[in-house]
Amino acid sequence: MVMQDSIDILKTLDVYKPEIRQGTMLPIGAPIPGGLNPSSASAMELPVGTPIATGIVDGLGGSLASLDPLQAKSNPVPIENRLSIVVGTSTIYIASSQSAKTIEGAWGPIPSALGGIYHNIVGQSAAGALIDHIVSSHPAHAIAIDESVERQQTISHYLNETLKSMAEKGQSLSMLTHDIHLLPYFAGNRCPKMDMSLKEMVIGLELDKSIENLALTYLACIQAIALGARHNIELLTQHGYHFTELRPCGGLAKNPLFIQEHVNIAGIQAKMPQEPDCMLLSSALVASVACGVFASIEDAIQVMSHQKETVYPDTSLKEYYDRKYRFFLELYEDQQKYRKIMNR
Repeated sequence: MVMQDSIDILKTLDVYKPEIRQGTMLPIGAPIPGGLNPSSASAMELPVGTPIATGIVDGLGGSLASLDPLQAKSNPVPIENRLSIVVGTSTIYIASSQSAKTIEGAWGPIPSALGGIYHNIVGQSAAGALIDHIVSSHPAHAIAIDESVERQQTISHYLNETLKSMAEKGQSLSMLTHDIHLLPYFAGNRCPKMDMSLKEMVIGLELDKSIENLALTYLACIQAIALGARHNIELLTQHGYHFTELRPCGGLAKNPLFIQEHVNIAGIQAKMPQEPDCMLLSSALVASVACGVFASIEDAIQVMSHQKETVYPDTSLKEYYDRKYRFFLELYEDQQKYRKIMNR
């Protein structure tokens, strides 16, 4: 019934092509036979037959677009040593290898659009959505929104600036969360525990309705997401990966505090993309191949995908983050202990 409903919808859009549906598998970036049909061309005011590329999943597309020329002398870091981090409403961390690795607790191996490459993917179901929830549910949310609007700032920019003002002279703002810790499993754990029944935990709450407390909780949430990334990176490294570079993309990659905390907690530098909207760039990549501008995805990446500045970890905070990470792992163990108590 579901399949038939989908077919009926495609027919109403005049894009249903049964000869393609029945057994034809096209690679990413391949032109769909016939191109744009007459009715769609008319609606979009484009020529009939305009090339249409076979699509790519948004996260994998962002990962492709965050790579720069694969074999260029200017980029000596092999693709196996780069970890794409696609961070938005949810997060996925995409590792690439020339061999197909089966890893319990990770997705894959998934064949890449790049020839001879396979991906393993880890991540969490809630990241940007979790930060939004934490911020919007705090008693100071309305005041913070008003303040950010008055200053013509996004709420994240406003909270980042608030945290900077809270840090004492010479102190890293990252250490403001010394007494507040968060397990970010509001929507369960996708990887590496693969247990969607897990819940969120927060340690260190007070009777504090201030904007400063909102900023602290926001920071603790960002750090918890980054600690979850470190947990997943450890899983991948246990199975032969060795990462020397992060490649961020997605909406949260535009938040410098989010990226800096990932870099600090993982202890791995990040190379930032020149084009911040990598998912949109990936559409241009596959379209350029489908219409014949480039012969392959690799050729398109060589020309269209570039990096700019590098974000480096603050190595002076390593011991602090090691303790935060130990606390993070203990929270999971504590939750398992409490479940046993209640399920007797």
